[in-house]
Amino acid sequence: MRRWLIAAAAVAALAVAGAGAWAVLDRGAGGGAAAPGAATSPTASASPSLGASPVATPSARPSPQMALIPLPPRVGRFVAAAAPRLVAGPRRKLVPILMYHLIGTPRRGVPYPDLFVSTADFAAQMRYLEAHGFTAVTLTQLAAFWRGAGELPARPVALTFDDGYRSDWRVAAPILQRIGWPGVLDLCLNAVRPHGDLPTPLVHGLVRAGWEIDDHTLTHHDLTTLDAAGRHREIVVSRAVLRALTGQPVSFFCYPAGRYDAAVIAVVKAAGFTGATTTNEGLAASRDLFTLARIRVHRDMSLANFAKALAP
Repeated sequence: MRRWLIAAAAVAALAVAGAGAWAVLDRGAGGGAAAPGAATSPTASASPSLGASPVATPSARPSPQMALIPLPPRVGRFVAAAAPRLVAGPRRKLVPILMYHLIGTPRRGVPYPDLFVSTADFAAQMRYLEAHGFTAVTLTQLAAFWRGAGELPARPVALTFDDGYRSDWRVAAPILQRIGWPGVLDLCLNAVRPHGDLPTPLVHGLVRAGWEIDDHTLTHHDLTTLDAAGRHREIVVSRAVLRALTGQPVSFFCYPAGRYDAAVIAVVKAAGFTGATTTNEGLAASRDLFTLARIRVHRDMSLANFAKALAP
């Protein structure tokens, strides 16, 4: 409880200090808030920590400790995936890391409508992945496998959700929970504040649902424009607050707007993160642990193009 109060006070202090505000985009349609912070355009951000948590074998079963989150309307029925075939290699395999922002339908005139993926499209994409033998894993599991520990499903995929929107809870989490898959939330702490789009209880709910929580800074600033003190605040302090808030190791970092340089990477490494994700398009490779590529899933992506993006 004390840790939670410290974290809550820290988040509240950031809000009072003017950490930035998100404009509301689509609260009613499983949407959420606009991009976190005025300094960085979210269209440049793709949906991108410290000692690794214990290596866990990916599960295909929903957590028995948590009641099912209600499904959004009209997505059909989802059932637990069959237990995947686990493999011990090859260790250097390329893996798709998918990048999402908001799941829902943007209202007319909202900024950055391309950040949205419709609920129906998201559901179809998850069904495609399951039908074609993919199994969702966390970035921590992926990094451990690349480093020689544990096993992975024969066809792993990581599902990352950038910034922190209510649709992560309302749409993505209930679908993934029924399949038995984890999501990865790249959480910008500006989203977690009084009356924020993804308030603390929902972040805790995602943790209970098996999601990995990773760091996306305090305010979504372009880190390449900051001085040393600013980089420390947005990377090192952000991680400390997020760990206190969630009780998670917060092992990965996500560069806001995909912007990074040698100085930024150096701070991320020094902070103890295991790796970091970018907006670079493509499959993720173990040799690029601090500049991991991802596949941006956008509003106009057909299922055929979605499938093509997954191919090595």
